[in-house]
Amino acid sequence: MKTLVLKFGMFLLILSGLFSCGEQNFEERGEEIILPGEEVNPVIEGLEKEDNFFYYFDEKIFFQQNREKLLLKSVPDIHWSQIRPLLEDSAFFVSVAFWTERTPYFLLIANDEKPIPLATIEFYKAMPEIVSVSYMYRYLFNSELYEGTYFVTEGARTDEFAVKLKNTTTLEQLQTLAKQNDCTVSGKDQFVENQYNLHVSKTSELNAIQMSKLFYETGLFDFSSPLFHINGGLPLPPQKQTPFYYYFYDVKLYLQQVTDKMLLKFTQDANKEQILAILNSNSSLQPMAGANYEEFPENYVLRVAALETKDGKPIPSTIIESFKARAEVISVSYLYKPSNSQREQDLTGFTDEITVKLKATTTYEQLQELAAQNNCTIGAENQYTKNQYMVYVSKTSRLDALQTSNLFQETRLFQYSEPNFYMFGIFQLNALETSRILSASGRQYSETTK
Repeated sequence: MKTLVLKFGMFLLILSGLFSCGEQNFEERGEEIILPGEEVNPVIEGLEKEDNFFYYFDEKIFFQQNREKLLLKSVPDIHWSQIRPLLEDSAFFVSVAFWTERTPYFLLIANDEKPIPLATIEFYKAMPEIVSVSYMYRYLFNSELYEGTYFVTEGARTDEFAVKLKNTTTLEQLQTLAKQNDCTVSGKDQFVENQYNLHVSKTSELNAIQMSKLFYETGLFDFSSPLFHINGGLPLPPQKQTPFYYYFYDVKLYLQQVTDKMLLKFTQDANKEQILAILNSNSSLQPMAGANYEEFPENYVLRVAALETKDGKPIPSTIIESFKARAEVISVSYLYKPSNSQREQDLTGFTDEITVKLKATTTYEQLQELAAQNNCTIGAENQYTKNQYMVYVSKTSRLDALQTSNLFQETRLFQYSEPNFYMFGIFQLNALETSRILSASGRQYSETTK
């Protein structure tokens, strides 16, 4: 088993994750066909696999650059308060990413969400107080320490990388190679035999990622990897191939359809009497988790409700269509769970809503055109997140919200495009409180934005 090397404040490879669903024709997309139920590894869709990688042992880890963010490392033995005034610029949000015992690190985020030009990087690199400047990166990593679990994370390089000498490699060979490439050997790791940390001079033509690759490709080292500093994330569990998935940013996550349960969304002008008539219109169905919608107060506005079959058998598509045909119903869909989950608390559902965030290079007119082409309408811009909108999919559309969100994401016009999921892991509560949470659990918006 390979050992994952960690340093407090200077992580070699700690990675993290995020989540993504919709039915697709794999043959039409020209992708490798994987049989449903087969276990698959997550991938970052659209990853450019040219020179954008680093080595973890002999494995190539490919990455994307996030050019809207920079990580800066300052010189040692200086307090962050002495550096921050040098970085103040109206174009950036500046924060102290973290501060080790000796060295502060700073995160700069472009306020206009546009790519930060290389000239800005060179400007900061020229400061004598700054050791390294790097864009942030997003990449996937398969951790053998966590039984094959993948992680997706955002991190940045500094001037540092780590190498582990092969048994046949001498310290003198490492020192010679470092000198030839404008690097310094900063010391031996106190926990791992024959592991050394190196620093790349900021006058070098290569950065720490490129330098670590150069060292590894000499064949002198068991590993040679950049020391990344991590911005955050979560583990991405193993998953199985299914026809249903969504994108969390560019990471595809698969779902399983739960066909004995469905989620309905009602129009804003539907009253309690009309909604109850719809919910009670089919004797094979009952409110999910024992909810009694008839006990709700007269002034309580029910906008979404979940039904399930009494016998646990699948709900026929004809029943789905019959509910969808009601004028008071906006959308009807089955519920879903992560592809490998068997837990009821992992249930989730979607309505007609998808959440999109425009890339800095995408115009509102492009969003309008795409929405019109796909029988969608656009809600108001999110009051807290610039360039984020709720998009509503018509129930007459040939695609549901899951499929439409994937179509939008695959245009490469959006930072993310996701169904506005409703979470169901809350049914231990009483029926009224459950429905309140369910009605409010869409990720970003209330119904009033439509």
